[in-house]
Amino acid sequence: GKGMNMEDVRAHSRRSSGRRMSVDSSMDMRRLERAASFQIEARQARDVTQDNRLRIVEELMASEVVYFDRLRSVFHTYANPLSKWGLTGKDHDMLFAGLDQLLKLVESFIRQLDDTLAHWDTKPAKIGGIIASIGTFWAVYEHYCCSQRQLLRRLKEKEKNSAFKAFLDVRRDSSQSGLSLEALLSLPVQRVPEYQRLLCHLFDTMEHDHPDFDHLSDAVAKANQLVQRRQEEAVFLENQIKLAQVQERFSQNLYLNLPLDCVDAEGRKKKSSLPSQRGGSHTGHGSGAPRYRNGGVVHNNTSPGAVIRAWKGSPIRATVRTYVKEGAVQFTTGYSHQDRYLVLFSDLLLVAKSKSQSTFRLKQRHRLSEMWLAECIEEVSETSLKGELSFVLGWPTSNTVATFG
Repeated sequence: GKGMNMEDVRAHSRRSSGRRMSVDSSMDMRRLERAASFQIEARQARDVTQDNRLRIVEELMASEVVYFDRLRSVFHTYANPLSKWGLTGKDHDMLFAGLDQLLKLVESFIRQLDDTLAHWDTKPAKIGGIIASIGTFWAVYEHYCCSQRQLLRRLKEKEKNSAFKAFLDVRRDSSQSGLSLEALLSLPVQRVPEYQRLLCHLFDTMEHDHPDFDHLSDAVAKANQLVQRRQEEAVFLENQIKLAQVQERFSQNLYLNLPLDCVDAEGRKKKSSLPSQRGGSHTGHGSGAPRYRNGGVVHNNTSPGAVIRAWKGSPIRATVRTYVKEGAVQFTTGYSHQDRYLVLFSDLLLVAKSKSQSTFRLKQRHRLSEMWLAECIEEVSETSLKGELSFVLGWPTSNTVATFG
């Protein structure tokens, strides 16, 4: 129904999942492709290029037909053959559950677009109205996008099995599209920005009094929101992975995923900030993974799914630090020189000493709010240093000249 939300979508996905997916569709794709091509040719023959809305809707229709055809090929090329090959029901559901519902949604969208184009009239044509009539349109896409990272991670794990990987390669080589399973499973996520682009262009052609204005405005807003959310998650995920990579090079725990207020001046976690491990909701991240009371994951679980859940549920989401840059530096105070390695974050500077080519020992950590920069090199160093490569770096207990290579 139109009132379905994300929980309804998840429930429907669980009910419709199974080892063999149904893709029985009465829609004749060749007919639709010919119709889309004919419509474009007819418009060109009539020379009605001034109707920008028609041109955009035709592009939407043509690309949606190609998208649907490729999406449907997932079942013929991979899903159903894999169920016969011996893929477990759990793995099959993980990889393909939800696609059946997505296909039905896209098929309904295409049918209504086809009918609109067959009786095209710029004034009453309601593309936003079509999307609104498919009540779960954005909820289904959001559900799929949210699960896609976990889905692809599971696929990568399965591909470590040489027999599984060989089977996928054979199926890909025998398919018409020649697309890998990973590429096909990524199509819905890639389609959302295309919806955003086309719907925004369509909205730009409309007057405020157009009967589709409100519905299309809502569709554009939801597409923008979904794309922005995916972009924010990608940036957050990339940063969390970077924090984990920095942590891996230090023997001591840096608590990089905790705000500054939760860590003392020596880099030790304050007792009041210890995560609760009593009871709590676990979502499959391992019994040993420390967690915030709200379920947010502490630094030692940086799997994409766990990170995204932490990003969505954690109250410290806005305060999690951002990795900026790192590199070797030479500190000079008076006549003394020290080789150090700096790791800069949005609120913190780590000063480390190299133990090996890839590991470091933490020497100091400083809040950026308590640091300063200056150009008075000669007042801190007794040796001659290149001014274009050096500056004074200071904190409450010391000043030193930092020289970069």
